[in-house]
Amino acid sequence: MSDVINLEHERTRHDPQWFALPTSLRILDMVKECSGRTAVAMVIAAPGLGKSYALRRACVEAPSTVMVTLNRATGSIAEGLLVIYEALAEHPLYHSCCRDEPPRAAQRVGTLMRLVMRALIRSMEARDEVPVLAIDEAQFASRKLLDCLRSLYDDGLCSLVICGNDEFSVEGLDPLLSRSSMEIYAPVPFDEDVFAYLDARGIAHPKARKLLAAMISVRGIRGAEELIRRAGGTSGKSAPSYAALEAAVDSIKFLPKRS
Repeated sequence: MSDVINLEHERTRHDPQWFALPTSLRILDMVKECSGRTAVAMVIAAPGLGKSYALRRACVEAPSTVMVTLNRATGSIAEGLLVIYEALAEHPLYHSCCRDEPPRAAQRVGTLMRLVMRALIRSMEARDEVPVLAIDEAQFASRKLLDCLRSLYDDGLCSLVICGNDEFSVEGLDPLLSRSSMEIYAPVPFDEDVFAYLDARGIAHPKARKLLAAMISVRGIRGAEELIRRAGGTSGKSAPSYAALEAAVDSIKFLPKRS
């Protein structure tokens, strides 16, 4: 099964995990820019900083965006092309462009590539606009899959937003980086994002801010959210006390870092 993000508009629009942080807003703007012209954008950032939530938000605000999330099982060239085709087939704007027999990963890579290209060409003919392929968790993409994505862009068939964590191989990214007109590189959280998150969460106590900032530095926004949850906070802007956070931190600090 592919790991495809479907458009759940109302759920995403009101997603309690969405925080309008400066970097998240920049990702959103990058996707919108790619939907207006053929372009490549690159986002390389540490895990847990809200990249995926920003891309999901972009799928709502830029409907021509097709988001695909890769994992270790779908990063090969054949599996990657398969999930891209499936994402197009499941997208409400592009499903009618995928009229060919559903492909199988066992098919030849050339066949899979032609099916994806045919679907993208049909989408452009039908809507007179270039689809945006937003590839999340792209650090799992093989170099051959990245080359296929570059080829689709070079042929003018799509815009690309390549989003992954800092495990990316720089050598494998060179062909895409040379074509990219927009980049975000954040191997550690930016201070402006940390402060904006703490403000959005209503964290005012100096020690609580320091504790959560330290958690963000090693486990991202996701880690801070988990700590708040364990301290009795809820989704949204409910802020637990510093005492509750301090009591909860021992239960999370030895958890393995999440990718």
